[in-house]
Amino acid sequence: MPKILVFSENKEDEKLVATPLKDIGYIVDFVQNQENLPSFAEKFAPDIAILSLNDDVNKVSKLCRKVRLSVTNSDTQILLLLPPAVNLKDISEVPDGYIQRPLNSSVLISVVNSH
Repeated sequence: MPKILVFSENKEDEKLVATPLKDIGYIVDFVQNQENLPSFAEKFAPDIAILSLNDDVNKVSKLCRKVRLSVTNSDTQILLLLPPAVNLKDISEVPDGYIQRPLNSSVLISVVNSH
């Protein structure tokens, strides 16, 4: 099964995002501290990184770039979990996919399975 790294500053996302993916057999790890994300991504070498972010578009682009530069596996797919207020057109570092909140676990699983 692919390895998935979930980043969110909101601890509740561990239950909402990581748990449903673990329940269907994915190897999932959760990071809550933004400063630890690049080094953790490098060590964990995820197949998919899910970044759950607020509406700060600059932060979204920087984190996408940091993850891409940190992971030696250049095939890592980056998915963004975005609040309704964020428009994907405003993000300069283009992710491989996104899921708009409010989160539905069936949609989450379908999007992850497609990557």
